[in-house]
Amino acid sequence: MARIVRKVKPQRILEIGTFVGYSAIMMGKELEEGAEIVTIEIDPDEAEMAKENISMADLNVNVRVLRGDALEHIPTVEGGIDMVFLDADKSEYLEYLRLVER
Repeated sequence: MARIVRKVKPQRILEIGTFVGYSAIMMGKELEEGAEIVTIEIDPDEAEMAKENISMADLNVNVRVLRGDALEHIPTVEGGIDMVFLDADKSEYLEYLRLVER
């Protein structure tokens, strides 16, 4: 995943399934300054831990952690997305893809 981010250099990533922020941090380290990661985590405790971990990583990109169900949050994410990283409930992947397809 980090290798793909390094190669493609997206300006905006949507991550579905933050857990504790490891992937967001790894992707963020490969992005250019000013890029953004919007990441969605359903578990409030894990979302809070992710925020703390991401803050401690001292990235030069903006990482916004949204708490709640990705199926509800995806339609509210405004602006273009250059890359989507799916790492959440596998049974919902098709629905996530349908929502981000637009």
